[in-house]
Amino acid sequence: MTKKKEIKNLFKKLKFKENYLIIHSDLTSFYEFKLNIRNFFKSLSCSLGKNKTLIFPSFTLKKTEKWYCNKSKGESGALSEYVRKNFSNVRSIHPVHSICIYGPNKNKIPINKCISSFGKNSPWEWLCKNKDVRNISLGIGVAGGATIWHYTEEKLKVHYRSYNTIKTKKE
Repeated sequence: MTKKKEIKNLFKKLKFKENYLIIHSDLTSFYEFKLNIRNFFKSLSCSLGKNKTLIFPSFTLKKTEKWYCNKSKGESGALSEYVRKNFSNVRSIHPVHSICIYGPNKNKIPINKCISSFGKNSPWEWLCKNKDVRNISLGIGVAGGATIWHYTEEKLKVHYRSYNTIKTKKE
């Protein structure tokens, strides 16, 4: 089988009952396929189904002078950034732990009511409490694909996490 056919068939067997899919990814493990990111996303989204709402971390971890919800580049991998730039018109309003959302139910996830990344009324609270959500890691282990754990850590106020206040203003 050619590498192109392999990538096309890569996701054929994926079947998830949940309608909201959080996708953490690191495409370096797919390097051998000489993948085209557009074709990779097309294959993935078609295989998952057009009725699924896809959620991609779009974190900005570098300190920047200004952060713009719809313009600032995400640093959560090539696939997340590709979706943010080309398909998603919904991004949560948090400079560090934002998400971009693509799909039919994109407006059901609260994106602008949160004071903290993972606290009350945050998108991550909604995702963690909703039984219709699945966390998927593509080419990435638990260490890079377990953002959902941060909600519980914040709720329990664990000692090993730091909590910073970010001054923001609407422009």
